[in-house]
Amino acid sequence: MFVDFDRSALTGSKPKGLKAVASWLENTVIHVRLVFKEWMKVAWLFLSGSPFASDYRESKNAYRRAMAHGKKGDLDQAISDFTIVIELNPSFTIAYLNRGVAYRMKSRYEQAIADFNRVIELFPNLSYTVSCRGDAYLYKGDYELAKADFARAIFLDPGGYDNYMKLGNSCIALGDHAQALVNYQKAVQLEPGCMEAHCNLGHAYQETGDFKRAIEEYTRAIEINPKSIESYFIRGWVFNQMEEYDRAIVDYNRAIELKPDLAEAYCNRGLAYLKKGEYDRAIVDYDRTIELDPKYAAAWYNKACVYALRSEKEKALKELSKAFELNAKLKEEAVKDGDFAGLKEDEDFKKLVS
Repeated sequence: MFVDFDRSALTGSKPKGLKAVASWLENTVIHVRLVFKEWMKVAWLFLSGSPFASDYRESKNAYRRAMAHGKKGDLDQAISDFTIVIELNPSFTIAYLNRGVAYRMKSRYEQAIADFNRVIELFPNLSYTVSCRGDAYLYKGDYELAKADFARAIFLDPGGYDNYMKLGNSCIALGDHAQALVNYQKAVQLEPGCMEAHCNLGHAYQETGDFKRAIEEYTRAIEINPKSIESYFIRGWVFNQMEEYDRAIVDYNRAIELKPDLAEAYCNRGLAYLKKGEYDRAIVDYDRTIELDPKYAAAWYNKACVYALRSEKEKALKELSKAFELNAKLKEEAVKDGDFAGLKEDEDFKKLVS
């Protein structure tokens, strides 16, 4: 999100509780100070007849162009115009902030971090900028630094549910699912109507093996947004893990109804049919998956499983060969897979998985 020079964005969070309100107000004051400082500087230059007034006029025009380009998605031009602003007026702090946002959106994380650092040096208590830098660290793969920034942003703005979400994401990336669970629970507490918060909480429960609670959270997400493809898809996956295949199929049916070209939904529904022993339906789903995505290795592999269970060796080996061509790591899986039990002593199978 770009911070508007004319209407400065605050924290983007709805304050809840006295401490949260106080933090939100503090962030508001910092934002207002940041923008007011720039406006007063421009006004003084014009009123004093400074020879630098034309530079500030041009920097203001360049800034507005940059904002317009950014909001239209033309990030390269936005970055170019923000750079002009900074060259004309190196103390124009909010230009660094928004150029950092544009760099982050372009996956140019080092440059984004450098711009956010500049703003944080001047305004260390602005939670939005600290959170933006955390985003850049997270996308860059520096999960510990991201975690530290999101924790700092929460300290500065405890009413911001989105930072709890991001902190949870950092914990997931670091493999700390228990701590992720705590943060997602806090996000849901602060914003119970947020579908994404319930999905993330469901994922954390899923990672800790608590499938029942995972289902509850995905169900809540669906209640909030009945057209959430992701919620149906992931809940279907959990039902598959719970061996509740009929319920999984219902969810995949809904996901496919909402997005008919979702290859993954056909593949996972095919798995449910395979587990139910409905092999013809499984084959139809795997064929549709491959039609949508010919490089979907799992579809070729699972189709081979169906043929192996049917004792159709030649077809099984043909599909398996294609799966290995796309993903050689599946050979290790095939050696352990009970679906190929009938082929384990077959020389052609041994040769294929070797």
